[in-house]
Amino acid sequence: MAFVKKLSTGCRRPRLVGVTPHDGPYGGPQASPDDGAAGGSVDHQAAALFAFLDDLEQQAEGLYAAERAPELADRSRAEYQHVTLAGRLMASVGRDVALSVTGVGSVAGHLERVSASWCRVSGPRTEWMVALAHVSSVAGVSDRAVPEVAWSPLTKLGLGSVLRGLADAGERCVIRGSDGSMRDGVVRRVGQDFLELEELPGRTVLVAFSGLAAIQSDSR
Repeated sequence: MAFVKKLSTGCRRPRLVGVTPHDGPYGGPQASPDDGAAGGSVDHQAAALFAFLDDLEQQAEGLYAAERAPELADRSRAEYQHVTLAGRLMASVGRDVALSVTGVGSVAGHLERVSASWCRVSGPRTEWMVALAHVSSVAGVSDRAVPEVAWSPLTKLGLGSVLRGLADAGERCVIRGSDGSMRDGVVRRVGQDFLELEELPGRTVLVAFSGLAAIQSDSR
């Protein structure tokens, strides 16, 4: 018993050197109730900074777009100068259009087919093959255009191919000239730049492609 008493009276609680009453259990600074509020303040400042930087970035993008707008407009105009009348009509196939044709007047109907040099317009009783070289204006077209690289190979067929089809069919038609002339007959043969039109048996006239504004026939 005396031994146990001696041990109990001889023990001393160990003292941690360098540890103050405000230190944590491992020697570090003890957390203060104000530390959480300070951390929230830092997060708020960071969020405000990021919002400010985002706003600056959006302003810079807006200024860049405003500076490039004239350049883009000039580029668009430069590219549009390569768009052809046939390209605009190509995008309008299937629409009802009205063409103003030199020597003929107004040709209105359903735009069925377009080639590089002619188009076909069908009405209730009449079908027209119109040479684009003599079209002065078109109404009812689409706002779009089809570039030539996207055209079907069949669209490269010229007016001569259409006339040869008429000659093979042997059907009567009316040749409308850009000078206002009208010739009724049957296309018999087609040359490189002209056609032979048989107006009456034994009476044939030659019509140059350059003066041919449109071909009028009965709608099929």
